[in-house]
Amino acid sequence: MQTENTGNANALFVAAGGMRLTVTTLSSGTSVSTRTPVYDITGGGPYTISFALTNGEMFLFYNRTSAPVTVNGISIAAGSGITAIVLGGQLRSL
Repeated sequence: MQTENTGNANALFVAAGGMRLTVTTLSSGTSVSTRTPVYDITGGGPYTISFALTNGEMFLFYNRTSAPVTVNGISIAAGSGITAIVLGGQLRSL
């Protein structure tokens, strides 16, 4: 299996027939500077990704708060998640 490592630990780990993705917890509305494939949102937003986005990148965001939050202007309802992809240099919800 091929993985991409951009200096922030392994983004993908495969062992014993399973797969684990690196998760970053976001606990307060701020600039997101850590690049990982999954974000667990535990505090209110808004959030803005501050690293350069590359076309084709995909991210998962899960909002564990009791209110909607936004990531780069994309609204994520309370207790729900979205998958987003970078197209045209912009983060877009799928």
